[in-house]
Amino acid sequence: MTPRPDNMPADDESKVAAIGASRFASISTLLARAGLMPPGGVRVRGVVLRLGLALTLSSLLWAGVSAEQDPLTVRHYDAVAITVKAPHGYYQVTAPPPAQIVVQGLSSNFPADAPPPFAVVDLSAASSSAATVATVQVHGLHTGVELVRVTPANVTLRLEKVETKPVLVLAVSDAAAAAAPPGFNPPTFSVSTNRVTVTGPHRIVDQIAGARVVVNTSTLTQDETVSRDLTVYDRAGQVISVRSVSITPARVDVAVTVQRQPYPQQLPVQVVLTGTVAPGYVVGAVTVAQPLVSVYSNKALASNAALTTQPITVDGWTSTHQIVATLVAPAGATLPQRQAVVNINVVPLVGSAVTTVGIEITGKAAGTTATVLTPSLGVAYQGSLPILRAAKAPRAVIDLGGRQPGVYELAPRVTLATGLTLVSTTPSLVRVRITAPPRPTSIATTKAQSRKAHVIVLPPVVVPVDQRSAHSTAPMRAS
Repeated sequence: MTPRPDNMPADDESKVAAIGASRFASISTLLARAGLMPPGGVRVRGVVLRLGLALTLSSLLWAGVSAEQDPLTVRHYDAVAITVKAPHGYYQVTAPPPAQIVVQGLSSNFPADAPPPFAVVDLSAASSSAATVATVQVHGLHTGVELVRVTPANVTLRLEKVETKPVLVLAVSDAAAAAAPPGFNPPTFSVSTNRVTVTGPHRIVDQIAGARVVVNTSTLTQDETVSRDLTVYDRAGQVISVRSVSITPARVDVAVTVQRQPYPQQLPVQVVLTGTVAPGYVVGAVTVAQPLVSVYSNKALASNAALTTQPITVDGWTSTHQIVATLVAPAGATLPQRQAVVNINVVPLVGSAVTTVGIEITGKAAGTTATVLTPSLGVAYQGSLPILRAAKAPRAVIDLGGRQPGVYELAPRVTLATGLTLVSTTPSLVRVRITAPPRPTSIATTKAQSRKAHVIVLPPVVVPVDQRSAHSTAPMRAS
């Protein structure tokens, strides 16, 4: 609430003139009574006129200096809360709106440390719960400050008879936290007082069913006494604002007794999956970082008892995931830890395919011709279904490596798409014939063959014995 000063209208000259004239008349009357100014006394009258003029000028000067040093100030106090004085046995039902207070006074009448004015509505004399129109009163004005106005000047209020009601006190664990730490049973409570008194308007108090004190016991591992504020609730269990009523006493002590569960044991974790992975994929190994988890209970659990995870949805997955899953304990058991790290492997489905492919020849020696004698080549291969569906046909190649003419059985080299593996080829070896072109006929060979074709065989010549040479022993044959 900050005051807002306003400037005073500038009409000081007319005020000062009026004051001067009044004071002149007063001085003239006093001089006449004292015999210093007889009627028609010109000389004395001139003196009086001079005195009056001097007094007027001095008053004018005084007024001007005063107006500059200590002007008239108007201040506004906004959003002032109105205090209601209700009669004994009644409760204020409706609240008045905030008020605006406007005051004025000389600046010197507003000391810096002066408290602001306040507004009051006095209904202490009222004796009915009907609506009452009351005047807003302003108090706390500093000396010399006067009220200009207060808005609103009147307010309409309604009172209601006050009712007092004893109610029982109930201590409960905080619903927003665990009732007890892992390994402990829910605690028991003992309250310092079992009954409290609630006071307030009849229409509100009549709805109150009891008082409640809330204690957070999620971390208590030993007996402890705590002090807590009380709340009240209606028949539907809803909390009623303590600003509407008063509670006596408003705070109680609660003794909390804890009890450890006697049966610790370890249970396996079972992972629950829902949904379907992407087509061509399958869920592989599912592992838990900590496969056994300690639990506590008040009695031994069944031999097949296990912890389960909240369902984990795997819809559309195509890769491995690591999930922090929430654990669910079997009935009667509590968990020191409520989460587990789960690894879910999603792998592609493995399939196979068989196809017939043509055979390519590479590595022929210069001038040779290669002929594949195997009519066809069957290729069997396998891999993940997504890769199989997208892969192109295999390619089979025979590398002759510059071999000479002849017939060979060679293993084909099969090329597959990345991610696929070869299972077999049928047949495993491919027959290939390599041939060379016929040799060309040379000129020398042709002439020799021509001469051989024209050889003339002559008949033998018989020579008489007596004409034979001594050195000849056989007949001569032309060749």
